Order: sequence, then C-alpha cells, then structure tokens
Amino acid sequence: MERDDGKIIGVEVKASASVKQQDFKGLHELELYGGDKFVRGVLVYTGAQLLPMRYKNHVYYAVPISFLLGSDLTKK
Repeated sequence: MERDDGKIIGVEVKASASVKQQDFKGLHELELYGGDKFVRGVLVYTGAQLLPMRYKNHVYYAVPISFLLGSDLTKK
C-alpha cells in the first residue's frame, strides 16, 4: 500500500496458520526496493498470535487475519 506521502507499507497474505522466516522474503525485497519510503512489512495469516519476525536483521510482523476482521475465526 502507498500512502498519500509516498511511504510504503508492504502487506502479504498467506493462507496458513504458521509462518517461517522465509515467508518474509517478499516483504524484505520490497523494503530493499522502496528504501526510505518503506515504513513497515506485514504478513497476514490465519494463525492466532501477533508475531514480530526477524528476517535478515529487519523486523516484520505476522498479523492474524482475525485481528483485522475483529473476530475470532478459529472458533466454530
């Protein structure tokens, strides 16, 4: 996503309940490309925990989709 001021927020969506460091490779590439314009990288996934993840000395975040939707999708 690009803000009005030109800053970039990378968002990636993964249909999985778990994440690995390698899952943040695309966000890392975007950060390298965006340079000073890159603000943050977020990977949305189906897990239950907000997780800060380090990939090549950069911190990104895994965010449960339920946080964005305001509901607990793990309950049936």
